[in-house]
Amino acid sequence: MGKIKQKTTYRVSIDTEELVKRCVKALREMPKLQKARLISQTADIHLEQAGVSHTERETRFAEVDNAYQMLPDIITLLSDAALLTPAILTGYAKTN
Repeated sequence: MGKIKQKTTYRVSIDTEELVKRCVKALREMPKLQKARLISQTADIHLEQAGVSHTERETRFAEVDNAYQMLPDIITLLSDAALLTPAILTGYAKTN
């Protein structure tokens, strides 16, 4: 396989509408975000000649509300990755 030469000009043709449709479809098919959960476990640790053992005392679960308050700007991330303007992405998302 040859090297890419600096003087060579390359062109790429992208069907923007088809790309946006596929991106929107993929985003809609993504699994839902689960609520964040904290798991806290406490135990007694026993150091003995034969080794270390433990006795579990308590396990607590807590769901974290508002864990997703600081979501990234998905439109900017997508537009940067797909080399599309945010207006194209938001315009297509609003019409579909």
